Amino acid sequence: MKIKFYLLRPDSKTETGLLVSVSYKTERLRLGIDESINPKFWNLKTSRARSTPSFPQAPEFNQRLESIKSGIEKCYYEFLNEDNQPPTKEQLRTLIQKNVLSKQKILSFFDFYNEFIEDTARGARLTKKGKVVAPESSKQYRVAYSTLKEYNPKLNFNDITDKFYSNYLKFLNSKGLAINTIGDQIKKLKTVMAASYKAGYHRNEAFKDFIKLSEPADNIYLSIPELKEIENLNLTSNPSLDRVRDLFLIGAFTGLRQSDFSRLRPQHIKKGFITIDQTKTGEDVVIPVHSIVKKIIAKYNGNLPAAISGQKFNEAIKEVCKQVPCLIGNESKRRTQGGLKIISTLQKWEMISSHTCRRSFCTNQYLAGMPTLTIMAVSGHETETSFLKYIKVSKNEHAERMQEVWEKKENKLMAV
Repeated sequence: MKIKFYLLRPDSKTETGLLVSVSYKTERLRLGIDESINPKFWNLKTSRARSTPSFPQAPEFNQRLESIKSGIEKCYYEFLNEDNQPPTKEQLRTLIQKNVLSKQKILSFFDFYNEFIEDTARGARLTKKGKVVAPESSKQYRVAYSTLKEYNPKLNFNDITDKFYSNYLKFLNSKGLAINTIGDQIKKLKTVMAASYKAGYHRNEAFKDFIKLSEPADNIYLSIPELKEIENLNLTSNPSLDRVRDLFLIGAFTGLRQSDFSRLRPQHIKKGFITIDQTKTGEDVVIPVHSIVKKIIAKYNGNLPAAISGQKFNEAIKEVCKQVPCLIGNESKRRTQGGLKIISTLQKWEMISSHTCRRSFCTNQYLAGMPTLTIMAVSGHETETSFLKYIKVSKNEHAERMQEVWEKKENKLMAV
């Protein structure tokens, strides 16, 4: 889709109206909008007002055009998502006139936030790459929305200042939240503020300096021998746990997130490879089918185990893993919670969840000497920074791996 603004009378010496041109597929429509500008302040290359002291209202003017552009995109993609086909020219014209070019409704901060959540849940939001933002992420935004409303139910766009940021961090710490949870709350606030800024609801840029707090997660991974013990566990007397164990192993030997391995179907598997679009990113990944995954598929007569909800899965996999002897033992978990450093001692099986699958896959492949770029391509990680967060290798394991590399090199030299 291409959206561009034009002057109605480019040669005018006084203010002239604007047209918006919308092109998609083989369709094109042009509509007049309720904005006007003197052509001497108009930049033909950018189709926006020029930034000049002679036209100080240029930023606000351009923001209104961005709001119209965003509204048109929303009309188009909402129709496309609901009807699985693009609107006709007349259908889109009607939608734009009704929802965009008629008098714009002025939304409060929480009204906008709520609409943002609803758009996310309907699949009406897009990433910078044009992919649909995962509708499931609306659940986390609802949590962040509720926390903000608890902090200040009258909060508005211009209240989001540096002082607000400092006080809000104190509030989140007082609730005893972990630092990474706090960081996620700040990240979502920044996303909503950026979207409302782009849509022209405010000119407050303070949010851009807010820091998303984080610390390395002190999580575990399961080694190949540990995964083998889980595989060998006899669960024939409990079919539901047996199914969860098999789903867990599929995750641990594909690197897929729970949202993806739980929807894996036979049609995703061809000629020994799994090809599936990731729910979170919308990008396809191609994964070789591991021998353990092949055995599980054969066990279910060419199908995959039936999935359950994430919460039930995490509860059930702990019930499975507490029956594995090597997973009975104390582990320390460090985290910052409520502003305090906390060290807790847990049984290893208590620390296992759906996220352990992906961490185990990445770490085991890394320890096996698989190139980082190859693992990233298979796991779907877009940056090395995000990938390295999944590598849970201890200092001893790093040292042992280096020792193995040295020994291999020395053996080659001796052989020569």
